Amino acid sequence: MGQNESNELPLVLLVEDEWLVRMTAANDLKDAGFQVLEAANADGALRMLEARSDEVVGLFTNVHMPGCRPARENASGTACVQGQ
Repeated sequence: MGQNESNELPLVLLVEDEWLVRMTAANDLKDAGFQVLEAANADGALRMLEARSDEVVGLFTNVHMPGCRPARENASGTACVQGQ
């Protein structure tokens, strides 16, 4: 089911490993008119994205997250590409 089918707010995937930063960013995104899926790590983000990729319209993440390549590399692909 796509985001427009239920006339809901646009859905953003927020990926942030620091809970206080994640909580603050989620509140700001909600205040700006978005629904927010929250993930604390790359694995969680990938699971959420795989399950709801047809609904997610944006990705909000920090520049560096343990276990992931930098966000600049992520922008062209999936939420996070696992590092080696």
